[in-house]
Amino acid sequence: MPGAPSTPAPRTPRALDLRYRLFMAGTGLVDLLFTGAYLVVAGLGAAPYAMLVLNLAVFMALNATAAALLFAPVRAALEGRAPARRAYRRLNRLPLYSGLWVFAIGFAYAAWVFSSGAYVPDEALLEVLSPSYKASALAWYALVYATYFALYAAFAANDCARLARSALGASSAPRERDLGGQLVPRLWLALSMLAVLPPLIIVMDLTAFAPLRRVQGLSIEDVIFLDLLATLAAGGLAALFAARQISEPLAQLDQAVVRVARGVYGEPAPVLGDDELGRLTLHVNRMSAGLREREVIRREFGRFVSPEIASRILDDALGDAPETAARELRETTILFSDLRGFTTLAERLPPERMVELMNRYFQIIDETIRAHGGIIHSFIGDAVHASFNFADDCPGHAARALAAALAIQARLAAADFAGDEPMITRIGVHTGRVAAAAVGSEERMNYAMFGDAVNIAMRLEQLNKEKGTLVLASRETVDACAPEDHARLGLRSLGEVRLRGRVTPVSIYQVGAGAGI
Repeated sequence: MPGAPSTPAPRTPRALDLRYRLFMAGTGLVDLLFTGAYLVVAGLGAAPYAMLVLNLAVFMALNATAAALLFAPVRAALEGRAPARRAYRRLNRLPLYSGLWVFAIGFAYAAWVFSSGAYVPDEALLEVLSPSYKASALAWYALVYATYFALYAAFAANDCARLARSALGASSAPRERDLGGQLVPRLWLALSMLAVLPPLIIVMDLTAFAPLRRVQGLSIEDVIFLDLLATLAAGGLAALFAARQISEPLAQLDQAVVRVARGVYGEPAPVLGDDELGRLTLHVNRMSAGLREREVIRREFGRFVSPEIASRILDDALGDAPETAARELRETTILFSDLRGFTTLAERLPPERMVELMNRYFQIIDETIRAHGGIIHSFIGDAVHASFNFADDCPGHAARALAAALAIQARLAAADFAGDEPMITRIGVHTGRVAAAAVGSEERMNYAMFGDAVNIAMRLEQLNKEKGTLVLASRETVDACAPEDHARLGLRSLGEVRLRGRVTPVSIYQVGAGAGI
């Protein structure tokens, strides 16, 4: 039966065009149901079936031809031969155009059938009815049948338009202005017709047109049965299409929201209608695209600064960050690392080899720092600036930073680098209070960490060259470690030094002294 396909909906332009033509021609099947029921109930065994088949063929052919013309702009757009906007406009009007066309053809067809008297047991009995009565009866029944045909055609066309929008949206998403329909008025119109027309038909058949029904050889029970059958047939098809118009967009929306909740943003839901559900689907797709863009920004931004810092910057820009975040001071352990012999290495190796080498070097440092609870703030040439206990709480951050420094040295010593290049880094570690914020001009910003602790860590890293060490830490960092960590970390006091640019001396410790670092 038209309107109840059991196979997946076709998506190609040709298949969609054929589907719409079959649905429009399917009005003939609706008429065949009505006529066949009447013939059986009236007991007309000698009815002119050949004429019926011929009439239905013409009726169906006219509707199928009109369907081809009405769907032409949509098929052209689906095949890339016409703009999608024109197709969307046609799809919005397709139910109305289909209903009007089928109503006009159905009215003419039903009027001709009734006026022919071919399905009356005894045409002589028609002569007892006045011409004006027969004319009013003909107009009434032609109107009723044409209305049922139009109701079926409008809902069938809307179902085809739903599939066409889905196919069209795969290459050209609709704009909001393309979705100006209203679902509730359409449903109210259909429900009103299905609620008012059936009892009105029964009342008219039992009162004003009872003489004609008697001429047709129908009892009161026969009349009521045929009227209810017509109502159930047309109403059932319309209800099926109306249910699909609501249920399928809702199902698509439900799946789209579930995907968004799971963090899958790249699968927009098809916009199936031009009404409130279609607009809601469009808004959900835009929301999903915005969330996807935000996620991509966070992910890609997090590759240039740490994901934790990227989240802070984006939250601040979006107004999601706490007001105190920009002024927050935290006890933090700073780690600076710098590659020994970088200038000589850069002079000796071609640029492409340097890129490969440095990527491997930075990968090891980044993985090690993260494994110990720290984050990378920036790569500055061959230098690395990292912190522990700034963006996220990191209990025991001082000991973790020193353990990370030793682990970096161990991993670099054990790693195989291209060309067997020795990758030896010097590290400085200091603990103190710092603040970080986005600073710069309106056109260019940088997220930087401020505080004396940052400068001390950087100077300690540089002091390794003078002391012949690889890892140096300040007393503040050592004092922040638990006593049981001291032996494990191989701490050895090197006394006080005056760092370049500072007046107050700093007590320094070699880290990993027992391991020869």
